[in-house]
Amino acid sequence: MRKIENVMMTVFLVVSVICGKFLLDYWQDSYDNRQNYRQVEEIAFPEKDSEDEGTETNADNPLTEIDDFDYQALLDENADCIGWLKIDGTDISYPVVQGENNEFYLHHDFQKNYAICGTLMLDCRNDIEAGQEHLIIYGHQMRDGSMFKQLKWK
Repeated sequence: MRKIENVMMTVFLVVSVICGKFLLDYWQDSYDNRQNYRQVEEIAFPEKDSEDEGTETNADNPLTEIDDFDYQALLDENADCIGWLKIDGTDISYPVVQGENNEFYLHHDFQKNYAICGTLMLDCRNDIEAGQEHLIIYGHQMRDGSMFKQLKWK
């Protein structure tokens, strides 16, 4: 009987270590993805020195955040980039890409590296140049609070 208890305890410990490793890998990937998207955001919205630009950002200035958006810098990083999605009142602020299919960016980041959270992507059947009224953007609802997790579904 004692031998069975030792075997069961060993199996339990091995399973616990393996599960812990998977959990740590998931959280590390989530952290790396958040850091990666912060770097992409810095590329898309570079800090401007108001003295060099000759403008100040205030209520009387017609400049908005969109004027600070550097689309060309994002295109230089990834030619599949079609824009940026930012939703006020949330932390949702990500690049949007459009690939040849709807599979690749499900598990690849903006730099086309494997990533558990993927990248926000426009449906490959949408044509933004045609001025379609409705566009479909896919993205994950991650448990760590990133991507579309903050959207409330009714």
